Amino acid sequence: MGQSTGIAWAKGTVSPVKGCEKYGPECRICYAVGWAARHQGIGSRGYEGVVANGDWTGRIGLVPEAIDEIRRSRVRGLFVNSMSDTFHRGVPDEFVERMFAAMAANPHPEARFFVLTKRSDRMAEVSQRIAFDARIWAGVTVGCRASLKRLDDLRRVEAPGRRWVSMEPLLERVDIRPWLADGTLDWVVIAGESGAGWRPLDWAWVEDIVDACDERGVPVFVKQGAGRFPKTDCEYPPRIRGVVRHGMPADLA
Repeated sequence: MGQSTGIAWAKGTVSPVKGCEKYGPECRICYAVGWAARHQGIGSRGYEGVVANGDWTGRIGLVPEAIDEIRRSRVRGLFVNSMSDTFHRGVPDEFVERMFAAMAANPHPEARFFVLTKRSDRMAEVSQRIAFDARIWAGVTVGCRASLKRLDDLRRVEAPGRRWVSMEPLLERVDIRPWLADGTLDWVVIAGESGAGWRPLDWAWVEDIVDACDERGVPVFVKQGAGRFPKTDCEYPPRIRGVVRHGMPADLA
């Protein structure tokens, strides 16, 4: 259940929420804007008015029936709201609660859910009053040092499941060792930026993060390098010191 995906670390996607706004340096090139514009152009449900002049308008579209896909999914790695941010200020608390209730009500023990946000402060606040099912992987995006505060918010998330960080796009050297050392992070995903106007990736930054993860025994998934079309612009899949690092936690394997 859920749409198939080209996202290497996920096995499916579902988006009861459509639309977003750029929120930090990592958002300068947003893959979802282009896809949303296409969906809006063909009249797909929920996309009405979410994009104008090639950028998000801030309007949020809600598709309640898509929540049923969450409840029925058997996917071991379903990315929830790949076309938005679950904790965007325009998503009502009641709708957030319904999505989390659907994850908790899912009867399939093999199901796993990725909830990835840049609005980490709201996720931490919501977790104080909504029970996060143990099958939820709560994650934040950190691609630059200015975003490290999101890891402090992630540390505050009340969740019996696992926590992770997506370092895509990685824009500079970022040290996540404190959050590896204290057990905040169970998984790390790293990738360079893609699309027109992409910013370069220094592989020394990647190697430093991989070394830090190895020191703590935390799986690391190196998704891609940087380029307009990374799968053709550079080595794919990338190798770190000669090894493809597509580490997946046992819970997701």
